[in-house]
Amino acid sequence: MPHLVILYTGNLDTVVDMPALCRELADAMLTVRDEAGAQVFPTGGTRVLAYPTPHFAVADGGAAGRAAGAGKTGVSTSDPGEYGFMYLNLRMGRGRTAATEQIAGRALLAATRARLMP
Repeated sequence: MPHLVILYTGNLDTVVDMPALCRELADAMLTVRDEAGAQVFPTGGTRVLAYPTPHFAVADGGAAGRAAGAGKTGVSTSDPGEYGFMYLNLRMGRGRTAATEQIAGRALLAATRARLMP
C-alpha cells in the first residue's frame, strides 16, 4: 500500500491548508504513470497522512531569517521567532524502476510547491 507521510512543525497550521495539501498530493499520486503508461499507485490503496508536532526547535530559531529581513527567507508563521519545517516521506512497494520513482517524486514536488509557493 503506497503512502505519503508528512511530518511538520505545528506552527505551519496557521499558514498552510494541510487538508488541501493532503488531497492535492493524493490526487498527484493517482496521476503518476510509469514508462508504459500504467497507473503507479492504486486508487483504493493510496494514503496521504500529515502529522503536526506541537513541540519543536528548528535551526537557530529564526535569527538568520530576521537578520536577512522579514519575509525574505522561509515560510512566515504565526511565531516570527521560529521557522517551520516539513518532511515528506513516500513509501512504495518494490519493483518500480528508478525512472518511475523519479516521475512520482517530481509529481509530488510540483504539487507541494504549487500549494506552498504562494
